[in-house]
Parts: sequence; structure tokens; C-alpha cells
Amino acid sequence: MGSWIVILIVLSLMGSVFWVMPSTRDRERMKVRQWAMGKGLKVRMPNKTLKERLVRYEDFILGAYIYECLNFSSQTVKFSGGLYVIKDKEGVWSFVEASLPQGIDKAAVLQAANSLPSACHLLMLSSSGALVFWDERGEEKDVNDIYVALNAINESMIVPKTA
Repeated sequence: MGSWIVILIVLSLMGSVFWVMPSTRDRERMKVRQWAMGKGLKVRMPNKTLKERLVRYEDFILGAYIYECLNFSSQTVKFSGGLYVIKDKEGVWSFVEASLPQGIDKAAVLQAANSLPSACHLLMLSSSGALVFWDERGEEKDVNDIYVALNAINESMIVPKTA
């Protein structure tokens, strides 16, 4: 009888340890996030305010994290709010807004968006940089693709100096 009690106590302690330990999928996500932050990307969850603003794109942002590449150039396009680029069911990226601020190279942005991982469906441009919503189903190669695409988008938003 006493040995059964000891076995139950040991099993309950082991269950507590396994409950606290991250799963294999969580460890992979942590590794991907560390890789992204090492490349200079900002990784974060969408906050409540952003979710409320993007309620019409709820299907794209549910379960997704934001991977953001800030644009530190002083020559960026200055506009307020955000420009949204979405991928339709056929995999074609397009701007939601018909008219774009001056200085946005539409073709360059769409070309860069095409190199994003297939799990990315919503891209947002702001005067501070570009960000994409990604469900983190991928690996380091996908993070590199995101990094390259967001940098290309930021460079396409730089207004050339006038003499």
C-alpha cells in the first residue's frame, strides 16, 4: 500500500514537471523568434488596439505574430496610418487602397511581398517601417525570407533626395 502512495507522488511530480516544460513546437517557435531578433526584426504579438483596428482582417491575424522591420532612414515616406497589402486565395498580393501616397513604389512592394513565406497573408506599411503577420509555421529560411522582403519594402519607400 505504501509503495503505491510513493508511486502516485512520484508520478504527480513528474506530471508537474512535464506540464511546465515547453512542447517541441514551442521550443521551435522560440528558436525561430531568437533567429529573427538576431537579424534585427522586432517580434511581438498584436496588441488589443491593433486587433480592433484590423478586425476586418481577423482571419489573417488570428494566431499570428508580428514580424516588423523598422526603417531608420531619415528619407522615408511620411504618411499617417497604415497601408495594407493582402494576399488573396490565389496567392496574389494587392494593395487594399486604390490611391497610394507619393513615394511608394507599388511594383517593388508587390515583388518583395511575393518572396514572403506562403503562411503570410497580411502586410502592413507605415512611415516607421514594414511588418507582416506570420503564424510561425516555418524555419530559419522563412525568417530570412521575411527579413529580406521587409528590408526591400523599406528601401522602396525611401524618397530620393532632390538637388
